[in-house]
Amino acid sequence: MDSLLKNATRALSQKLLDRYVLLGWVTDRKFLAQEWRFIGGSTGKSPLFRTVSIELPSEKITTRAITNQRYRGTLSPDKTWVLEHSTDNSPRDVWAFSMNDFSPCLWLVPKSNNKTLIPCSKRLWLSDSKTWVFLAFDDNQIYAVTGKLASSTKVKVIPLGEPSEATGGWGSQIQVIGASHLIANPKDDLIVGVRESRVYSKIDLWRYEFRLTQGQRSRREFKIPFPKEEEVEVVTYTPQNQRLALLTASSTDRSQKSLYTMRLDGSQRVCLGTVTSPYPLEELDWLPSGKKLSFRYDNALWVVPDAPPTQPQIL
Repeated sequence: MDSLLKNATRALSQKLLDRYVLLGWVTDRKFLAQEWRFIGGSTGKSPLFRTVSIELPSEKITTRAITNQRYRGTLSPDKTWVLEHSTDNSPRDVWAFSMNDFSPCLWLVPKSNNKTLIPCSKRLWLSDSKTWVFLAFDDNQIYAVTGKLASSTKVKVIPLGEPSEATGGWGSQIQVIGASHLIANPKDDLIVGVRESRVYSKIDLWRYEFRLTQGQRSRREFKIPFPKEEEVEVVTYTPQNQRLALLTASSTDRSQKSLYTMRLDGSQRVCLGTVTSPYPLEELDWLPSGKKLSFRYDNALWVVPDAPPTQPQIL
């Protein structure tokens, strides 16, 4: 057996994964999901979506609400809002939906110098569960685009300067490491991003940061030490323990996958295991405690504990 699966626990079967779309973890033993159903009516069958919570390991299912809306996106830290992912390369609007009454909020994103901004990062909730942010670019500038629930029509566009190896911006694949991945400091408005840059065969892992209140003058960039023979496929972050998780592929054999965790400066790095697969491991995510990770692989949802070293490593 691959070492990653040897250390992991199968948390959810393919039967339930086929039936539900996972929205996110609420606790380490419960997550939100949504089921798409059709019901009969006077005008024929209509689609409805049932939002449920699923408890583990019993797989007990509790219905939360039934709505005619489908919710796919990023759950707020307090699990009360879903921020929808961008579906194209032109962020003309941003939607969020309440998980309590499914009421929507809409923000219109203005043009910059009569140019449409192109998103180059995933959308992110800050720890207050009221503020969201993502990165976007035009011909020669990176911007932080941010809004608040209290002002659902107003968006602030904050210039951050020219793109660099750390911030990138030249591409539209929002779900991959080639785009910037934002993570949030849980205490204030410090935003941190992680990005892999590639110049021919040279691969570097970068961390950058900036403050929403200070913009470009607060922008900083740092290299993260990482094995050069590994290519990063997915990255995710837990603010609870301030640790990154990185799913990588061997640069010589992309079917050889490894899962690493480490701190933002590259210290306390540990490999949680490896797996051989021509297919990607999907939906890598930290559980709310910051002590475990989940991922989809081989027709199941798996959970694996993090194993940080007890003493800081010198890399």
